[in-house]
Amino acid sequence: MSQRGPRQLITALVAIWLATPALAVDSWLVADKHIIKPGGEAWIAFITGDVFPIGDGIVDPTRIDGLIDLHDNRQQPIDGLQIEDDAVAVRQQFDSPGFHILGLSLKPRVIALDSDLFGDYLQDERAVEALTTYRQKYAGKTTVRERYTKYAKTIIEVGASPETNQQFLKPLGQRLEIVPLSNPTRWQAGDEVGVKVLLDGHPWPNVSLTAAHEGTLQGEVAVRTRTDEHGTARWRLTQSGQWFARAHFIRPVNGLVNYEWESFWTTFSFGVKGKADVTGSMQLLRAIHGDINPWAVAGYLMGERALSEHQMAFGSDRLLALHHCPQKLPYTAVLDGIQAATGATVGKLNLRLIPASESELRCEFIDMESGRKLTYQFQPAMFDQMVDAKDGEARALALQMMTLPESDIFIANASTSDQATPAKDEARNVQPASDVNERDKPKIKSVNLQAMGDTGRDALPEASPIRLNIPSLAVNVPPARPLQVVSQEVNKSDETGETPKDKIALIEKSKERMQAGPGEVFWRLAHHHHAGEPKGRPFPSRDLPMPEALANGR
Repeated sequence: MSQRGPRQLITALVAIWLATPALAVDSWLVADKHIIKPGGEAWIAFITGDVFPIGDGIVDPTRIDGLIDLHDNRQQPIDGLQIEDDAVAVRQQFDSPGFHILGLSLKPRVIALDSDLFGDYLQDERAVEALTTYRQKYAGKTTVRERYTKYAKTIIEVGASPETNQQFLKPLGQRLEIVPLSNPTRWQAGDEVGVKVLLDGHPWPNVSLTAAHEGTLQGEVAVRTRTDEHGTARWRLTQSGQWFARAHFIRPVNGLVNYEWESFWTTFSFGVKGKADVTGSMQLLRAIHGDINPWAVAGYLMGERALSEHQMAFGSDRLLALHHCPQKLPYTAVLDGIQAATGATVGKLNLRLIPASESELRCEFIDMESGRKLTYQFQPAMFDQMVDAKDGEARALALQMMTLPESDIFIANASTSDQATPAKDEARNVQPASDVNERDKPKIKSVNLQAMGDTGRDALPEASPIRLNIPSLAVNVPPARPLQVVSQEVNKSDETGETPKDKIALIEKSKERMQAGPGEVFWRLAHHHHAGEPKGRPFPSRDLPMPEALANGR
């Protein structure tokens, strides 16, 4: 058995055990997988915290009253629990096929609480009977002493068990225990599932039970219910991922003990399958961005949606992705999500950051063949959550976002230009981020020579495609496609709306266009002086002579 587990399988630190049970943290026994092959290993961690499954400290191992494996009606301890990777955890190999019911408990602890705080705690936990008793018998006390015990449980299936194998129904013997009524390793999103709550081995009615999944924010739950007269409770699993169910029971104690109340807390952690498993997506995001971040997740979801709407495969060269945002974190993290989802990269020049203000924040996905452009903007409510989320809250929100409907995260709209090749034009036009105002940059347009007759088309070569690596201009002219020359001219002035008088000479003079060699055509188009050039800042290439090789290539 190996004692070293991969850091990425533990989502966060494991919590320091706090002095107040109900007002502090929950506890979970989390496994990285719930179905394994015989001889396979699982990473098992005991985590305490207030945002599942994220912890915020390290529990003292001496408080743990053993980790137990119940298999084929036999209980045996699992040794080797250590504080590793900031967790109390162990990597355990399972050889025997069937269900392994794993349980862990913490030794009881007695605490003293202010009476008002104790009353609030009972109310928060919806312990109605206990609250009624407390108000009747203990209202005058200033301090209340409570002994509490915590239990955690999970189930791993080794190999494929036949339907007749019902070993998952076996209780471990915890004072308060949650027992699934069907095989929990096969639970799927959309299923209605049931559990039975046992108190000292007996089904117990009217026990408060809650359930939550990864991504649920602090203080929130997905399910809040009570057990019926048979001690059972049922609810519907709304999404895939890691879940837990929690039960709590408290009662007054009469006898020669140094406390007035005793309480039990128990959790049962399990995995829920879905139509789409997001585990690989989260791992890819973490590999690229280095962490699970709401902004990166948003970019990922937008990128996935864009590929689907454009009917493109991952890594398609048809895609141009533009992210308009301030040039600072966390806004720029959206780019990493887009890269993870689409395969577009800065190095391939089909993933670009366009400097913009926060109010102009948006993502654009352009099909460079059809010209269709998709624009996605954040939903205002989600944007506010993302801005406010910090550290652990940000990670929890990121996990939640992976399971939310896209409409809760961003607003989508699409537009299709009626120009011949609008997307290609925009792709060539977008400049890398710099200190230059985007409005002052020259725009590159496409000029179709088909209307110029055979003479104009014959001026271009029919052999291999031309590739010119001029700054801000990289042009492929495949001979098999309708031939085009890319020209550069100034857009209408943003301030006046007037069209610059100085159009490119090559476009104005058809005769020169027909006589010029293809190299000179591109050189003139890329380096022509602009009438709309801002004063006091020379156009970088306007004084450069045309290379001799191009001049002689007519």
